[in-house]
Amino acid sequence: MKIIPTIRRAPQGFARRIGAAGLGIALAATLMLPGTSLAAPRLAPQDSPCPQPVTVQCVITFGNGEIAKRIASLNTLSGKATAQLNANHINSTQAGVITGDVSTNESGLQALQTKLDAETTLAAARADVLSIYTQFRVYIVVLPRDYHEIWLDILTNVQVTMAGKATTIQNAINAVSALKDNDNDGDIATLDAAFSDYQAQLGAATGQINIANGLLPEFTPQNYDANPGGYKGDWTTFHGDIKAAHSDILAAAADLHKIAKVLKELINEQHLAPGATDTNEP
Repeated sequence: MKIIPTIRRAPQGFARRIGAAGLGIALAATLMLPGTSLAAPRLAPQDSPCPQPVTVQCVITFGNGEIAKRIASLNTLSGKATAQLNANHINSTQAGVITGDVSTNESGLQALQTKLDAETTLAAARADVLSIYTQFRVYIVVLPRDYHEIWLDILTNVQVTMAGKATTIQNAINAVSALKDNDNDGDIATLDAAFSDYQAQLGAATGQINIANGLLPEFTPQNYDANPGGYKGDWTTFHGDIKAAHSDILAAAADLHKIAKVLKELINEQHLAPGATDTNEP
């Protein structure tokens, strides 16, 4: 289908589709901002609410409660991933990474609970409870990492979709430019500037997303234990990159909104100009 005849036939719908194609998806990215506080209160074994003298059963009960909190939090994470999949913000492969991680951690915690429930000595029960914190690190590693990974996946998908609209947008601008008189060069310049910024913002987002994806494998309980300082430094970079990509994509969405608005105005002006033939369908 040729661009100019299409514009003449359906000026409003054409501009509307240009805007909605990317803008709606971009704004969907704001739905998955991770919470600033993911962690539930954590107690070390020595801080457990067991009266003195501490009994094995009290430590077991305390540990079971801590395990239950983590499994509930992991189930919430799985539900968030499923909701984003159902909303078409992430794909099945991306959702599978999160739900697979949830399953792995829940299986590990359940096995630990079975072991804990069978303990007969205070030292062994306390060692099992300590493993909840040192082996799994659900609140300090797993949940922050996985929630951010969902956020990153959404941004990745939005960026790819919006970048894929570049040719359509350029063709629309070219078509409108061919229809206009020199009196409206300012409007064409506005379109060109907005489109140039649109591409620049998406390019910047790509760079930030690539850096964040490169850091993602670093965030494991083992790496946290081996080098907490280095881990936290990488995390700061990772989080900053995702936030920057988010801002870049929203800026590109604003550019797209401007492009759609100007296109619609120019197309309507051309369509209603003296001598123009009204071929819009009712």
